[in-house]
Amino acid sequence: MSQSSPAKQELKVKELPYIFIDLVSKYNDLGLSVCGMSRLGHWKKANGPAATKKLNAFQDFIPELRDREFSQFSICVNYYNQTIVNNLFYQHLLDISSAGERFWLDISPNNVEIVADDVSLHLLEFEKIVENNNFIITKLQRQVENKNRVISKLNIQLEECHNVMAQFEELYQEQFEAYQERISISKPL
Repeated sequence: MSQSSPAKQELKVKELPYIFIDLVSKYNDLGLSVCGMSRLGHWKKANGPAATKKLNAFQDFIPELRDREFSQFSICVNYYNQTIVNNLFYQHLLDISSAGERFWLDISPNNVEIVADDVSLHLLEFEKIVENNNFIITKLQRQVENKNRVISKLNIQLEECHNVMAQFEELYQEQFEAYQERISISKPL
């Protein structure tokens, strides 16, 4: 009799729907797919401590899990090992999220206030960043204006140097011509 009880419980687990069954088409691009394991294979309840913890973590990426009573669902051993035991699927979700590949906004009544608070917090952070960037831009504009003034002064000095050089060249030419004249006068014919 004690042997038939676990068998009945295992049959019951196999009869429970796969926890991701109706989410596969929506989240297929996340790597979520139908288990592919027959109902004769080994299935686990989705409300075990490890499964509950990991499924709760998935709720940030798959909001529909928030409304699920995990005890009413099962998960095949293959997916249990891939999603619950190993951290690969969760890490994949984090990577996608940090890369900005997909964004979900859960607007269920329970989360509207949390989402609004998060948005407000992000807006405040963004305003600080914009304010800091504006300060940096203003500082850089002042630096550019100062550099432009320096360049203008250097251009004026360069033009003055050019004028002085032109005067030296003209003076040299006059002196050279005067020297040539003296040499030609002093030469005996």
